[in-house]
Amino acid sequence: TATPLIPSLAYLCPSVLSPQLCSSIITSTESHVKKEGWTTSRHYQVPTRDVPVHSIPSVLSIFNSSVHPVLSSLISSIFSETAATIHDAFVVKYQVDEKGTTNRGLPLHYDQSQYSFTVSLNDGYTGGGTYIEVLKRAVDPGVGEA
Repeated sequence: TATPLIPSLAYLCPSVLSPQLCSSIITSTESHVKKEGWTTSRHYQVPTRDVPVHSIPSVLSIFNSSVHPVLSSLISSIFSETAATIHDAFVVKYQVDEKGTTNRGLPLHYDQSQYSFTVSLNDGYTGGGTYIEVLKRAVDPGVGEA
């Protein structure tokens, strides 16, 4: 079940992924980028350092078996939608890289989708979260929450 932050607009969704699955996604993604690198130009207006979920078979499997069913169920129960199609799913890494380049956040923007979800894969960082303009604050879900 989801906790409304702003009914019909923003929700906090616990237990989307277990901490173990989050750790597995991080490990698989880090292994992938050692060989293939991060993408940096897929989102032209708000570029991120990311990897599409579909490019890492083990992460895609977790997404299809664990994330997609939970999010589809939430969309159905909250918004009375009968089906959810995922347009773009990706793993993002925010950090200061080995060259000292900062990739620690994004400018204020609106996603180009009807629904957007951010699932937190880790904790132990300073700052972070998703700024929701109407709330005038960032929402920082726990590990495995959206």
